[in-house]
Amino acid sequence: MCSSDLLAEMHGPLHPIQQAFSRHHALQCGFCTPGFVMRTLAMGNESVPAEPASVREALAGNLCRCTGYEGIVAAICEVLPVLRQAPSISTVPRPGAGAVDPVARAVSAATPADAARAPAYLRVSTLEEACRVLGEQPEARPLAGGQSLLPTLRLGLAAPSHLIDLQGIAGLQTIEIDAERLLIGAMVPHARVAGDPRVRERWPMLAALARGIADEQVRSVGTLGGAIANNDPAACWPAGVLASAASIHTTRRRIAADDFFNGLFTTALEPGELITGVAFPRAIAGCYLKFEQPASRFALLGVALVKFADHVRVAITGLGGGVMRWSQAESRLDGRFDPAALDGLLLDPALASADLHAPAEYRAHLAGVLLRRAVKRLQGAGR
Repeated sequence: MCSSDLLAEMHGPLHPIQQAFSRHHALQCGFCTPGFVMRTLAMGNESVPAEPASVREALAGNLCRCTGYEGIVAAICEVLPVLRQAPSISTVPRPGAGAVDPVARAVSAATPADAARAPAYLRVSTLEEACRVLGEQPEARPLAGGQSLLPTLRLGLAAPSHLIDLQGIAGLQTIEIDAERLLIGAMVPHARVAGDPRVRERWPMLAALARGIADEQVRSVGTLGGAIANNDPAACWPAGVLASAASIHTTRRRIAADDFFNGLFTTALEPGELITGVAFPRAIAGCYLKFEQPASRFALLGVALVKFADHVRVAITGLGGGVMRWSQAESRLDGRFDPAALDGLLLDPALASADLHAPAEYRAHLAGVLLRRAVKRLQGAGR
């Protein structure tokens, strides 16, 4: 773990990133600065070009409310070449002799009340160890990328006794491809799915779906297994998994996607059961389209369409009650794969929820619009 304070302590008086931010007046009120500084450090080890458009894309998810973006972008463009020419200042420092361990600092600063509320943290290295701890601690929760679980804890909506960190289990972080299927490990982050050239070539819908999730920071940490285990009603992966007729591999069994998703934040997983990977069969073509909520990039409504040799599958996310298949649309497209085959077909608004972002009727309308667009994109595939 590394913080902006630790950067200064180990490279003092100020790290080159901090110096660049100061020169370009990119500090503003200072509330967002630590996040921008640490994101810049990470960009130094990535292939982000030192030019404004690429830097702005890499900064998606970091917010500055003082409109200081021009100075921030200019500072990052200036310092990225410096970081890459001097690896000693672009490497995330590790606490050592004379350095202050930020974890110890945070723990020492916590109040007794904070400590009493905090779950115990355990990092495991094998599936056997994870299952054993979950069996011994029924109130424990597995921790994948934490992009949904940690905010839930912060809001007080969950209070597990232990967090079992799965990041150390190497066997959950592989991507395997053969002639008939793609197997993605449960702990593979979205960014790896999006960037893997084999996935992009042979399962382009999945790569595009992963690339459209949230922002780069979330994609670098959030995982496929965590996303489908959480089963957020507006998440993208459940639609892609369900439309693809995927198989969810767990520590106990294999579950067909049709049997896995059971409604709002609910799945077929049993207590202590962990996802190990998701297997996607080879399809002719697929397309995932979503009308996204601008701030979060969650799907206000998303449609996944996958075309197999003898049938199609359509899955919808964002309706509010959890991902579902649209069987009436599938029947029509099986008979004639053409947007015109969907003429007159409307999704029942009773299947959708209304909220501050959209009424149920609008979400139902979007389902038809997006499905027609997806069909048009895939026309001719497999001929």
